[in-house]
Amino acid sequence: MSTRIRLGTKISIGFGVILILLLVAVAAGFNGLSRVVRQMTDAIDTGNLTMTMYEARQQEKNFMLRGDESYVKAVIAQSDLLKEKINAIKARSTDPESLRQLDDMVNMADKYRQAFDRYISLENSIKEADATMVTSARQMEAAANAILQADRDECERLMARNADLSQIDALMKRAENTEAIIRQVLQCRRQEKNFLIRKNESYFIQVNSILDEIVTKGKSVRPIIEAADTYRQAFSELKALKDSQNEINDTMVACARNVQNTVKISLEGQQQKTDLQIIQAKRLIIGVALLAIAMGIGTAFFIRRSVASQLGGDPADIVDITNNIAKGNLAVKFDPKKNTGVYNNMRYMAENLIHMFKDIADGVQTLTASSTELAAISEQITANSQQTAERSNNVSASAEEMATNMNSIAAATEQTTVNIQMIVAAAEQMSSTINEIAANTAKGSQTTAKAVETAKQVSSKVDELGRAASEISKVTETIADISEQTNLLALNATIEAARAGEAGKGFAVVAGEIKALAQQTAEATREISEKISGVQITTNESVAAIESIVGIINEINEIVTTVASAIEEQAATTQEIANNVTQASQGIQEVNENVSQTSVVAAEVTRDIAAVSNATDEMNNGSRQIFTSAGELSRLAENLNTMVGRFQLT
Repeated sequence: MSTRIRLGTKISIGFGVILILLLVAVAAGFNGLSRVVRQMTDAIDTGNLTMTMYEARQQEKNFMLRGDESYVKAVIAQSDLLKEKINAIKARSTDPESLRQLDDMVNMADKYRQAFDRYISLENSIKEADATMVTSARQMEAAANAILQADRDECERLMARNADLSQIDALMKRAENTEAIIRQVLQCRRQEKNFLIRKNESYFIQVNSILDEIVTKGKSVRPIIEAADTYRQAFSELKALKDSQNEINDTMVACARNVQNTVKISLEGQQQKTDLQIIQAKRLIIGVALLAIAMGIGTAFFIRRSVASQLGGDPADIVDITNNIAKGNLAVKFDPKKNTGVYNNMRYMAENLIHMFKDIADGVQTLTASSTELAAISEQITANSQQTAERSNNVSASAEEMATNMNSIAAATEQTTVNIQMIVAAAEQMSSTINEIAANTAKGSQTTAKAVETAKQVSSKVDELGRAASEISKVTETIADISEQTNLLALNATIEAARAGEAGKGFAVVAGEIKALAQQTAEATREISEKISGVQITTNESVAAIESIVGIINEINEIVTTVASAIEEQAATTQEIANNVTQASQGIQEVNENVSQTSVVAAEVTRDIAAVSNATDEMNNGSRQIFTSAGELSRLAENLNTMVGRFQLT
């Protein structure tokens, strides 16, 4: 089935398969690269989730440290942005494990947001408790300051009245106690701040201890006791709120860390998937590339086998053979094992040319011998005809003298009989020779006809050789075009591989190998094209030489035909001479039988001799024409022999 497919179709199929494999490799590389890019994009976006979480935590800490409401909005914005990014990644992801991790991150983000909202709510309650403590502390300070001022005023009044020192001393001690209450209120506030800042339980105990001292020292002052109790309740509530906030903060920290850990795990999984996809893409590209290289090598071998099958041998050997044939060397040594394609046709052509030129040489030799023999015979006929003419004249003279001298007539008659017998013998010899020449001429005509037919066959073979060479030339042009397209595709694939970076290095190497293979194919195609051009030039020269030989053979055939016509005329003339000689012989017999009719017989003999003389003249003219034709035939035979001699047959 494969032998019915044209070589160009085979080459197109082979390179088409290679191009398809190349496109598959490009598609595989592009698909793998796209998947890697998507994976890297998801990894980058997933990594950005950690940064977003860090930003939310930073704004959260800023709020905790500074209490500015703008940081609350920033935390909420970062929390919302975190969820948006997670949902965007979910929309692109198709991996079940990645979707599960993203769902976990969404849940953690929601928990973080809920915890932060509760933290803000508690912060408001803490502010209210802190405001209550500030109010209570100020109330205690105000009450203590009022008592202190009243004691000072009373002390000044007593001193102005020179009151008892015991009263003044009692007032002074109460004033000192009141000042101690004021200092303890300030100390309580300081320990309260230490507790809020450092979250140490000892500060809470110290605050309660200080409040106990304040209550003890100000037990007689109701406003101080009430304010201290209010402060204690508010501080206890603040501690409970702070404890709740700490728990919430732990929850937010846990959520943030869970998000970060999930992101880390997701990144590790994505990295593993990316590495796996890169390995799979590399393996696919390398596999397809190796298959493409194998197909390329197989296609190159197949093309070589197909071209070699049509050529039948190496193009250089065929060029050498055609050059030798063009130079006339037909004794070219052919490898008997190479029996296909153009090589085998050229072997048949050389063998046919050798047989044809041998037949022509044999025919030339036969023609030369026949022309030489024909020339000799024509010379002999001319001599005999001249002798016959002379003897006819003698016979005519003797016939005129027959009336006066019968003895002379008898002698002349006897001589005439002898001469006529010689003429008859010469005519028979000439007739036999002419028949032989006619046979040789017919054989020469057949030989030339056979040579013309053989030359036509050789010319047809050479034309087939030219057409085969033209077909191969078209095929080589097709190979060159496909090689150029393959080279361009390999160059584009190399550029795309360069753009792909590390993932496209393997594909770049394969594209380079395909490009080198395309260049080698183009170079081999160029060499085959040059050698095929040499075959075409040599074929055209061979066709021209064969056409020249055919022209010469046709010219020889025309000359042989002319000679055959002349020989036929000579045969007719010879037959007429034989008839006349027979009639003359009969006349001589009549003279011998009836001497009394001498005058009548003499007259008849004279007429017969005149006819013989005329026939002799015609035969002489024919002999000269035959001699001339034989000379021309000999020259043509020499020319043909010279042309055939240009070819080396052995």
